[in-house]
Amino acid sequence: FSHDHEFTLTLKSKRSYDHSTQQTLSTSRLNNMLSNSFTSLAFAALVATSATVSATRLFASSYAGTITTLDLSKLGNASYSLTKLDTNNGCAPNASWLQIDVKHRNLFCLDEGMTVGNGTLTSFKIKDKTLAPVNHTVIPNAPVHSALLTGSNGTQLLAVAHYAWALTTWKINPGSAAYIPVQHFNFTMMKAGPVADRQAASHPHQVVVDPMNRFLVVPDLGADLIRIFYIDPQTLQVTPRPSINVTAGSGPRHGVFHTSADKSTVHYYLLGELSSTLTAYTVTYLPNNGGMQMLP
Repeated sequence: FSHDHEFTLTLKSKRSYDHSTQQTLSTSRLNNMLSNSFTSLAFAALVATSATVSATRLFASSYAGTITTLDLSKLGNASYSLTKLDTNNGCAPNASWLQIDVKHRNLFCLDEGMTVGNGTLTSFKIKDKTLAPVNHTVIPNAPVHSALLTGSNGTQLLAVAHYAWALTTWKINPGSAAYIPVQHFNFTMMKAGPVADRQAASHPHQVVVDPMNRFLVVPDLGADLIRIFYIDPQTLQVTPRPSINVTAGSGPRHGVFHTSADKSTVHYYLLGELSSTLTAYTVTYLPNNGGMQMLP
C-alpha cells in the first residue's frame, strides 16, 4: 500500500493575514508572508499554463476556523502571483492540519477544538475554485496530525494523532471522501514525566508511515515514547507493537525517515521539543512484523 504526503507542508502560527485580491510577490517576500500566516498549507498538483507561467492550487487553514483556496502562479521573472479564490468555514472553530489526496481530489481537515471540548474531522471534494463539504464529525479532542494510506485492495485509511492522548483511524471512501470510524486507542501513563507541566499525560504529536509501509510511528511528547503500530495491508487494521523509549524529558514531537539510495539502510530523525535535541536512529525490523528497533 502507499500513503500520500508529497504535497503537504505545515506551518504553525496564530497570526492573521489580510488577503488582498491579488498580489505579485518576490520569492523571499512570498515565503515570509506564508510562513507568518497560516496553520497548515496543502498544495494541489502543479499544472503548467504556459512556457513562462505555472500555477499551483494552494489550501491554507487558519486557527480562525477557515480554509482559504488560493491560486499560486509562478511568473517568468522569478516572482509569484497569489490570488484568493474562496474561503470555507466548514472546519471551524480551529482549523489546523490539512491532509490532501491529490489523485482523488479529496481534502481532510482537522479542527483542534481549542475553544470547545472536542475536535472535528471534515472531508471535502476539491472543486475548481472551491471546496465541497462531504462529512463533518465530532472526534476526540486536540487532533494535531494525520497520515493517509492506501491498502493493497485500494481501500484508504486516515490515521489521526490526538494531543489529548489518543490515536484514531478512519476508513475512507476515495471516490466520495466519505469516512467511517474504525479504531480508537487511548494512552495512559503511570506517572508524570520529568517535565511535569508538559508531561502529565500522554501527548501524541504526529503519526507517520514508515518507509516499508508496514507501521504507523507516533512520537508521544508526554510519555517520552515512540509508539509503533503494525498495519495489516489488506484490512488496514492497526495493532500495537512494543513502543520505543527515548531520553526521559526530551518530549519527542516530530520525526522523519530517510532511506539510503539502495534501500539497505533506514534512519529515523526525531526532534525532542522539550530538550531541543535532534536524534538520529538506525532502524531495523523485527521478524514476523513484530515491530521496529531504533538504535541512536
